[in-house]
Amino acid sequence: MSRRFLIVTLGCAGVVFSWSLVSAARTQHDAKAHRHQEAQALVNPLKPTADVLAAGRKMFDRYCVDCHGEEGKGDGVAGESLKPRPSDFTDDTWQHGSSDGEIFIVARDGAGEGMKGFKGKLTDQQLWQVVTFIKSLRKDP
Repeated sequence: MSRRFLIVTLGCAGVVFSWSLVSAARTQHDAKAHRHQEAQALVNPLKPTADVLAAGRKMFDRYCVDCHGEEGKGDGVAGESLKPRPSDFTDDTWQHGSSDGEIFIVARDGAGEGMKGFKGKLTDQQLWQVVTFIKSLRKDP
């Protein structure tokens, strides 16, 4: 069941008027550890060069650090109230799979209520840069 809310924005003297429909109940993503078989087939086109890692770090700092923390441990301030907590990219437990393709799909499409996707905000190239950077955070890749 999907509830929808109508949001109306009125500007000065009613000059600006906008409507948008926002879904209040997003599809829940499986909370248990699982794999995404289709995503496993995606191949990261980037190599972990210094330039790619720096670009990935830049995107991570801008879009991910608030929830995942500076070092990617899932300890960011904005993630404290999220359930489930943001992923710790430094450990060997990857809730949605650990392949580059699985990380790409979660970053692009999101994962449930707490993790919104970045499709439309980041290009595929930028998403792959973030994936490459995230993989570099793992203690024992």
